[in-house]
Amino acid sequence: MDLRRTTILLFHMSLCLLYSSLQAQDILPLATNRPSFSATTYTLQPGNIQFEGGYQREHISGEITHTLPVTEVHLGLREGTEGSLIWSGMQLRDRTSAFSDITLTVKQRLIGMPSYHVSLQGLLTLPTGNRWATRNRLTPAVALIWDYSFTPSFTTFGTAILIGSETPGADAALGLAFPLASQFSAFVEYYVQMSGDATYHTADAGLLLLLSPDVQLDLNGGINLTHTGHFYAGVGIAYRIRKAK
Repeated sequence: MDLRRTTILLFHMSLCLLYSSLQAQDILPLATNRPSFSATTYTLQPGNIQFEGGYQREHISGEITHTLPVTEVHLGLREGTEGSLIWSGMQLRDRTSAFSDITLTVKQRLIGMPSYHVSLQGLLTLPTGNRWATRNRLTPAVALIWDYSFTPSFTTFGTAILIGSETPGADAALGLAFPLASQFSAFVEYYVQMSGDATYHTADAGLLLLLSPDVQLDLNGGINLTHTGHFYAGVGIAYRIRKAK
């Protein structure tokens, strides 16, 4: 009788372990837009929602700007398609405040191979902000986003963005992501922003801590290579809500 009970117990434990393994395989890795300049190529599974937010402190020639909550809300629309709302929030500078514009985006995965991915993203910035934090006009843009894993641990990523406005512009970024420990990873990135006759070069980096399959913390910072005395630092969190099956 004891042997039979032991056999039944081991059988049930095996089923539980198998079920947990299958569930884990069904959970895609958490991929976030923040805190890098380049967005991720990954799209949420249909019905999943992901919140990203944080705080940024920026120094420009001695003047400090605080920005929060630096919010992004992403929704998986269908397989390979994701819609997003991006709002930097309120900017506080020298005892005055300004509200940022809202950007709506749709991202479509074009290529999804084991070692590389390519996505196309359309963006439309609405002039909902005020003072220095608004473009004062509708601003469309289109972004090509890519990544390539040349080893299981190291991944290059980047983006190219064309911005349409009265003064057309373009942005480009190139970065490298790599693991540090079991739950820690990091990235370094270089990006350039061009608008009219002005060009700005920036280098940034970040540390990521994966607390669970659906929660990530980050610490990031960057320095403007074009203008001395222009740098920033920030912290943030990302949280994914998976659709109940």
